[in-house]
Amino acid sequence: MKTCEEILLTIGANKVELLSENEHWNFWKGIYTTPAGSVSGFYLYLYSKCPGKEANSVNISLWKKISGESGYEIIVSPGCELIKNGEISKKTLKDFAGKEIYSTRSFLYKNLISSLEILNGLTETYYIEPTLILEDGKFIQEPSFFLANWLKGEKSNIQKSVNLLAIIAHGGVGKTTLVKEVNDRLKNDDGQFIIPLLVESEQWRGLLSNSFSLSSVWESSIARLFQNPARLKINEMAFRVLVREGNFAIIFDGFDELCISTVSQSPTEIIKELLLLTNSDDEEESNAKIIITSRKNFWESIEDKESISKNIEVFQLRGFDTDQKQRYFQKRLQDPVERTNAFILSRRVGGQIYEGIQNEETNFDRISGSPFILDLIARYVHENDDPNLNPYETDPLTAFLNDVCKRENVRQTLSISPEKQFEIFEELFREYPTTFDLDNLEIMLDIFCGIKDKKTIQRFSEHHFITKSSGYNYEPRYEVLKVYFIARFLFRSLKDLITPGYRKEVAKVLAMNSTGTTQVIEWLVLQLQKLDNIVLISAIKHAFEVLNDDENINYKKDALQAIGLILNNIVSKKLDKQDRTRKLGQLSQSYENGIVIFREKVFTDNYQKYDFSNVSFLNCRFNNIQFKNCIFNSNTIFSSCTFEGYIEFHNNTGQNEVIHVNNVYSKESEVVFSKIFNKTITEETKIFFAEDALTKSLKKFKKGNQLSSIQFTYRQTGMRPGNPYNEIIWEVLLKHHIIEKHSISNVTDGGLNVIGNKEIKIEILNYLQNGVPGIYLKKVIKDLINN
Repeated sequence: MKTCEEILLTIGANKVELLSENEHWNFWKGIYTTPAGSVSGFYLYLYSKCPGKEANSVNISLWKKISGESGYEIIVSPGCELIKNGEISKKTLKDFAGKEIYSTRSFLYKNLISSLEILNGLTETYYIEPTLILEDGKFIQEPSFFLANWLKGEKSNIQKSVNLLAIIAHGGVGKTTLVKEVNDRLKNDDGQFIIPLLVESEQWRGLLSNSFSLSSVWESSIARLFQNPARLKINEMAFRVLVREGNFAIIFDGFDELCISTVSQSPTEIIKELLLLTNSDDEEESNAKIIITSRKNFWESIEDKESISKNIEVFQLRGFDTDQKQRYFQKRLQDPVERTNAFILSRRVGGQIYEGIQNEETNFDRISGSPFILDLIARYVHENDDPNLNPYETDPLTAFLNDVCKRENVRQTLSISPEKQFEIFEELFREYPTTFDLDNLEIMLDIFCGIKDKKTIQRFSEHHFITKSSGYNYEPRYEVLKVYFIARFLFRSLKDLITPGYRKEVAKVLAMNSTGTTQVIEWLVLQLQKLDNIVLISAIKHAFEVLNDDENINYKKDALQAIGLILNNIVSKKLDKQDRTRKLGQLSQSYENGIVIFREKVFTDNYQKYDFSNVSFLNCRFNNIQFKNCIFNSNTIFSSCTFEGYIEFHNNTGQNEVIHVNNVYSKESEVVFSKIFNKTITEETKIFFAEDALTKSLKKFKKGNQLSSIQFTYRQTGMRPGNPYNEIIWEVLLKHHIIEKHSISNVTDGGLNVIGNKEIKIEILNYLQNGVPGIYLKKVIKDLINN
């Protein structure tokens, strides 16, 4: 069916006749029924490629003859060169000798829509322009204007000539808020002949069935849009015409939710059905504009989207940056104090709940970049006498995360309580801290909720706390929440004396977080610190008991180190040195008859302000440890202990009086204790450190197969901790003319480079490759050892 024929039928013609045509135009008669009988109308339809020369005397004579005294109206196709910037000049009307002239869009609006009353929607009171990222990487800072103009057909910098845009983002980032703002802009823009048709999930949820169809969605949307929409509820053809000609600009929010909820069509089938609304049998161009929104995880999981990708432009919506957050709170909260509290709280939620714990690197992808979370924060601080997150509570984020889980229950139709969702994430992030797939998620949902339904599992994979990593794999969306859920599991497990089935999991998680840089341990410490002393001692005792299980033998060594970290950090620095030592002994079950005896304990990291006089360490392990401002004496005993990695002493007293019996020393600790007790380092240890210092320093100059210069300031980076030759190696290399200093413009202290001697350069490259020193480097090693 031809375009003009469909347009005339849409406005109510009972019969349509094609009276004349050529490749540039066609001439129609439409017959309409009225109470008094019937009337006829005549229409000249100009195709998009119709040139002005068609307005010649021969054609005009023909059109006037056909229409008679009633004359004819002119309808101009979208894309026609006779339309300039959306306007049709009076000259075109005069040249083609019609009564009136319209674009297809304005013709439909005048004859069908203009008399209908549009219902007002709810505006977004606290809207802040987010940031949209185009496919070519360009940023759009005012996307509501950009998208509204695109829907109106105005030119934009979109790469593709498409009729459908997809806006993707994680849950809570503001897709719905953005498209509602775009919807309101179009509604309030007079003279455009465009009506935005916003489709929200609440409209189609009640329509879901095995025989679901988009036509029922359109009917529901029209009913919500107009006061009396009966004239528009004609047929699918009429709706398609109104979309194709741009009178209805479709904004389809929650495309992912629809696809996951319905069982009748695949995502690409629904998109193809949307694209059919833009097609015409006899026109190449269309005024149709459609926007859909989808969660990022879902969009990236569509298997056959390549088949429709050429017809879609995909944009990504970014979460709020710091400036956007500030502007949001300024608009949302009138009280300056509340605004300040809200902003501070958002920083804490975004990764600064605990002082000293590292932030997430990407500001806009933090949880605090989510407008949904910011809304929760604003509600929390408003008229709240104590608007603070207490980081020492068991669950400092519970109130916010609970609301997120409630929202996901509604948006994703999960029917899983927030408490159960919390348990799933504890288990999921503990078992799969880096990535997991749908099979892993399926197991979790089955175990915790008895859920086996594939659709529900797919919907859960769209959760606000999860993001798609690559292929069919997923990962925690926020590092801050991954750490939180794992720490929450550890805290509850130790405090509440977990069931036997989880004892191995506790040991495993502790072992995985045994280094001094783990945030999980830092979070756990701050949750444990406020426990009653009896409960705290019971929790730590429980941890030691768990590690003594036979099944935990493989985790015990590292897990004990994690407990050592926990204990050292739990002990308050406000206590004096004796009380700190006593407290450490009590927590670690090492306080016996008024004295402290540490047996088979692990010590790592920084031990500061302890009184270790009269303290015994029996069969203990020390790994990369520093003692600062501590007290030792002749009654301090290290017996059958193992010293691994480096050991450092700073501002201590009595360290040279300590008794050592049958200990095993690393090379680094051997050097330190040899200095303390004025003993000679073994030749083997000297050679080891000399070669290590030489290798580490020379590697700094190697770039590929060449030797280049380095900045003098960075010469010490990456050197082995505890190597006594780390500093002197540079002096020895300069002394033996292996390297030389040189100046670098605008660089303080200049740089270092290998001298121009070809033989030395070859020897260095060979040494770095095979570890065997030549004549020049042997002299360096010998000189280091003799220092």
